[in-house]
Amino acid sequence: NLLGIYEPVKEKIPEIKDKIILITDDVTTTGSTFNELAKTLLIFGADSVYAAACTATKKKKNIAYKE
Repeated sequence: NLLGIYEPVKEKIPEIKDKIILITDDVTTTGSTFNELAKTLLIFGADSVYAAACTATKKKKNIAYKE
């Protein structure tokens, strides 16, 4: 649902080019926010993008439903 949602402010694009960027968040669940932000920053010229979160949700076990 986040595909294409992020876009930098036009005046800030030169500040992104060739930079190493760290994205931080308080919690990550699926990582889709980090992935979409990183992809956008790389498209607009960032050299590399790293992500860090304080916490992460525990992955649910794959449990088959039985009636």
